[in-house]
Amino acid sequence: MYRSLNIIEEDTLKYLYMRQNVPTDQFKRRPAALRRLADEFNTLTERSDDPDNILHFIINRRKAGKWPKLGPGHKKLASVPDDVLTPDEWTILKEIYLDMNKGSDIFAYDGQLRMELARRFSASARRFLPARTLCAALERRRKEGLLPRLTDQPLAPFADMDSVAL
Repeated sequence: MYRSLNIIEEDTLKYLYMRQNVPTDQFKRRPAALRRLADEFNTLTERSDDPDNILHFIINRRKAGKWPKLGPGHKKLASVPDDVLTPDEWTILKEIYLDMNKGSDIFAYDGQLRMELARRFSASARRFLPARTLCAALERRRKEGLLPRLTDQPLAPFADMDSVAL
C-alpha cells in the first residue's frame, strides 16, 4: 500500500472482508473476489490501492494475529487436485520454486513473480497453466510438508576462505 491505513480504513477493510466471506488464502485463486474487495474498499475510502497490495496487507495482519477469522460458514473452494500436474511437472515446479527462492505466500501479491513462475513453468514443462493455479499448487504442497521451507535450505559453501568477511 502506498500509505498505511488509519483505524477507520482498516475497520472498513475488515468489514468488507467479513461481508465477502472468502478466506484470505482463497483470494489467490479467486482474483475476481479480490478485485471486488479492492474496488469496494477503494470506493468507500477514496483510496486507490492495488488488489495485490491489499492482499499483502491482509496476509501480514493475519500472520500477526490481528485479522478476523471467518469461522465455519465461509465460502469453500476445492483445493488444487494432485493430478493437476504430472509427477514430472511437480518436479519441474518444485525446482523452479527453489530456484526463485521466494516463499509461496509472496506469489499471492506479487504479479511479476507469478508471471515469472508461469513463464518458467511453461517453458520447462511445455504446458501452460494459469499462474494462480501454480501458486495454489505450491502452497498446497508447502502446507502438506512436501516442499522444504526456504529458510531451511543449506547455504552454498564458500569457494575459499578469502570470500568470508571477518
